[in-house]
Amino acid sequence: MRLSDAARALAGAFWLGASSCAAQAAAPPPVVTPGECVAALRNVHAGSGPKAFASAYVFSHDYAYGEWAAGVARGQSLWHKRGTTWCKVQTGTDALDERTIIGYGVPAADARALVAQMASTAQIAPPQPPKDVRHH
Repeated sequence: MRLSDAARALAGAFWLGASSCAAQAAAPPPVVTPGECVAALRNVHAGSGPKAFASAYVFSHDYAYGEWAAGVARGQSLWHKRGTTWCKVQTGTDALDERTIIGYGVPAADARALVAQMASTAQIAPPQPPKDVRHH
């Protein structure tokens, strides 16, 4: 007995929907940037003025969230511990708030802890909401 194309499409849609629910329950592991692994993440405050550099990191289990500033440039980074090294997670230019961090495969409890710890310190580059580029 052969299934019609419509029946196969319906079965495929059901399977895809069911697998999506399972995927939401278990986030994929973070995608780390090859070659961007370090032995340690350190808070640094060096220089002054346009040549100043600062970085700050907070940790929760095998994850770290960092903020950095170099002159007028600012940014955030997300790290995943692999063995004894910290490897950078590919986040692009996303503002790393709790929801975004979870989207990169970090467990919700760790994401919440990272954001809470960073918010309780003197932040260097807090997440910024997307800019409104509509013309008025």
